Amino acid sequence: MGAIAREHAHLALLPEMSAPEIAGLKAVRWQLALEAASQEAGKCLRDAENSAKGAEWKVAIAGKLRQSVAAPYRWIAETLKIGPPRLSARPCLTPNSAFSGLTPYSTPPYGHTW
Repeated sequence: MGAIAREHAHLALLPEMSAPEIAGLKAVRWQLALEAASQEAGKCLRDAENSAKGAEWKVAIAGKLRQSVAAPYRWIAETLKIGPPRLSARPCLTPNSAFSGLTPYSTPPYGHTW
């Protein structure tokens, strides 16, 4: 399935595709992006299990996944072992925001609240 997803990644999803087919293609795309970002960071999924929930490298990868392939917060949180999706949906995972670089457990910047 990975080869098919790579081959068709540049195409818009067709309306005649079923929901499970679309979900499958999206999941493969998220996984490929995760593998690329992890390799770039010199990490693997085993590292995610052994690292702190708010590890800087996890937050960086999560931000890349949101920006590049719009991976859902729930998938990111479960895959990277970040914690409950409600925590990983915080603005710290949005690259180039005022919150960029904060971990899910950081105190919000002055004048902001979670």
